[in-house]
Amino acid sequence: MEGEIFNRLTSQIDKYGAKVPDSRDGHDQKYEISDAIKAAFGVFFFQFPSLLQFMRAMQEEQKWNNISSLLKIERLPGDTQIKTLLDGIDPKYISPIFNETLKIADEAGIIDDYRVLGHHVLLAIDGLWYHSSEKIHCGHCLHKAKDGITT
Repeated sequence: MEGEIFNRLTSQIDKYGAKVPDSRDGHDQKYEISDAIKAAFGVFFFQFPSLLQFMRAMQEEQKWNNISSLLKIERLPGDTQIKTLLDGIDPKYISPIFNETLKIADEAGIIDDYRVLGHHVLLAIDGLWYHSSEKIHCGHCLHKAKDGITT
């Protein structure tokens, strides 16, 4: 089951990664943009600060690594190349991957444990103070007090 879900996720990255416009000129196209996106996904999926560090750790511990074949990456870019390739991408090209990921997780029942208040899904996102108001709130909102956060 997990392998099927993982393959569906990487195929969505391929699908949307192929739609990202490539503004590089001919001499610096050693790595595919979709490979850089999958490599960045791998960093978060495997929860390791660097995919190359993860590969090296697997090589040391397991005496093998198959990250390139697992993520279906033809040429694995390093950390610097990943950042260089992804920094200029307009988020509108890759943001659909988020919705597809949620859809795949929902279909597999993975997010059922995160459902609250009926059918809503609880997601932890960065940016705790994205919205703050003294006037707009409900009984479920956190309240910021001088000595910390209270419910």
